[in-house]
Amino acid sequence: MKMQTLFFAAAFYLSFVYCQVENPKSSAYLLSKKQLLELARPLAFEYKCMNKHYNEIEIKKAMKKSCMALGATKKKRICKSGICETAITAQRDAEFKNLPPMGYNGQVVLYPILRSSKVYRFENIRDAGHDRIVTTKDCRLLSIVTSVKEPRRSKVIKCNRVEIPNQMFKILPQVNAMKPKTQQTKISVGNMGNMKIQNPKGKGILVDISNEASTSGTKTH
Repeated sequence: MKMQTLFFAAAFYLSFVYCQVENPKSSAYLLSKKQLLELARPLAFEYKCMNKHYNEIEIKKAMKKSCMALGATKKKRICKSGICETAITAQRDAEFKNLPPMGYNGQVVLYPILRSSKVYRFENIRDAGHDRIVTTKDCRLLSIVTSVKEPRRSKVIKCNRVEIPNQMFKILPQVNAMKPKTQQTKISVGNMGNMKIQNPKGKGILVDISNEASTSGTKTH
């Protein structure tokens, strides 16, 4: 009860300061309980790559399209929240759930699993909005990697994950929607050569494989 009282007192003080800064000539007003709870919600996240900002929801939508392009929705494979998942994937994640996460403690966290896993890498990182897609050879796994050690054969541009402030406090610029420039998805799978798969909505992402990756698997917080 004391914590709740302290919370509302702090929220009242912040609303008072905000009103005075925004409208110095107007009298301060009280925020409703609904507005206070809105301010208390966990902040959303975005990925900042170079000079562009990408919303986490937009990234997941793009990942879902990638899953569809890879045929991950066929047979028993499903595409859920932008991540290709199977029963095998869930079992594997459970086995490695005690491993420390790499990257950020957020909705998308990468766990190291097998050195033999394949990594599909975004070539055009600035357009893609994040640095890696991780998957097994047959697309059992597909996930966003927010932070990972640099593989031996390729250089990664790190995309920093930052908090998006409440709209009341206009600090960061408006998040841009993802607009991949490539029109097809190019996938290289072992000795199968290159394949070009048209994305259902005409948008795709150029990807390739790195055999030296030591990461795979996903866990959602």
